[in-house]
Amino acid sequence: MLPGGCRLAWRPCHDAPPQGPEELRISPTGQACAVLPATEPGVYGLFWEWGDHPLPGGPPTH
Repeated sequence: MLPGGCRLAWRPCHDAPPQGPEELRISPTGQACAVLPATEPGVYGLFWEWGDHPLPGGPPTH
C-alpha cells in the first residue's frame, strides 16, 4: 500500500504540537524527501497518512 500523504512538521520540543506542516510530494514509488539547509533547534519529522489515519493539521491538500 502506498501512502496517501506526507507532511514535514517542526516542534520546538518533543512534547509540543507540530507547527508549520508542509505538504511533501510523494513519488510514484511512495517516497518523500525533505531538505532543510537552515533549521532552528527542535524536533523535525515526517508525518505519513495511511488510509483512514489523517495527518496532523488536517487533510492533505493534494
